[in-house]
Amino acid sequence: MTTVRLRDVSTTIEELLKSYDSRLRPSFGNTPLLLDIEIRLASFDSISEVNMDYTLTLYLNQYWRDDRLAYGDISEEIILTGEIIDRIWLPDTFFPNDKSAYLHDVTEKNKMIRLNGNGDIVYGMRFTTTLACMMDLRRYPLDRQNCTVEVESYGYTQADVIMQWKHGKQSVLDLDKVQLPQFTIMDYNTISYGMDLATGVYQRLSLSFILQRNIGYFLFQTYLPSILIVMLSWDEYEIEEESSGRRSPILSLRNRTQLNHLTENCVTECTNANYEQTNHPPRLNTIIRGSTLYGKTFLSSPSSRTKSTQKRSRADRFLNAVRLKANSVSKSLPHIKDVNDIDKWCRLLFPVLFVIFNIFYWWYYMSRASHHAT
Repeated sequence: MTTVRLRDVSTTIEELLKSYDSRLRPSFGNTPLLLDIEIRLASFDSISEVNMDYTLTLYLNQYWRDDRLAYGDISEEIILTGEIIDRIWLPDTFFPNDKSAYLHDVTEKNKMIRLNGNGDIVYGMRFTTTLACMMDLRRYPLDRQNCTVEVESYGYTQADVIMQWKHGKQSVLDLDKVQLPQFTIMDYNTISYGMDLATGVYQRLSLSFILQRNIGYFLFQTYLPSILIVMLSWDEYEIEEESSGRRSPILSLRNRTQLNHLTENCVTECTNANYEQTNHPPRLNTIIRGSTLYGKTFLSSPSSRTKSTQKRSRADRFLNAVRLKANSVSKSLPHIKDVNDIDKWCRLLFPVLFVIFNIFYWWYYMSRASHHAT
């Protein structure tokens, strides 16, 4: 029974292809061919801000009807693979924003055709593609990117092939199973529109991903160290006036070393990501530069305080010497304010200013990011 069935299928295929011309599209000379598209995501491999692109592995399924291949029995389907696929008309679908792509071929080429008795065809393939994605990094790392998959017929205009999403937005499958280390897929959209080119009007499908960058990595790598370094610079204001000359240089050296190390790490990270190649500096630079300037300003203040104290001590000794040598009438020296009073104000003023700076930073850039997303 199986041998007879196989013989019947082989005979059916040969009969269908005997007078079949793969050079002509289905319904040639009549109405345009309806070509339905469906995409199933296998993986979201990588996103490169340097190259302005991202890499996907996906299954592309294309649906159409070819009445020339109808064999009557709609209860059964014939699966075609290998070289016989090349004997059937296939759509010339391509990706306009594609940079490079390859069809998987382990253990065989990952493509097949499912042929139904009424002439309905499903053409499926699995491949990996790298697609261009122009990114706006001005709000990095609070940025949100919009990357697209563009699908179009290379040679057939709307007069020959009308390409459409098979089930609208539901034509994109398994998106909920895809995870990215640095981004979260917030939403996606599917649209269809006509592209008016020099050779005619072509139907183009567009799948767009709304990608929100995960800020957790940057909180621990950059933001938190910046804040801690600034807080570390405050401890010099806890030193009393008499001890500042002996301990301030040691603390200043330690804090400056840590601050320079933080700055070097932040700059290195931005350099490695090549964000300086963009026309606009990322928002991460604001907090880095602000914290660096803030910390260095604080670290320079105790040094000035120490120098002021030392100058005042030398002046006191000089006046005392003059007073003793002259053996003149005692006079009350002018009152010199205690520098510890300045420290008390600094202990309050500097943290308040830094808190205000952070409130403004997060309010401004988060509101801008929300406005940009809207």
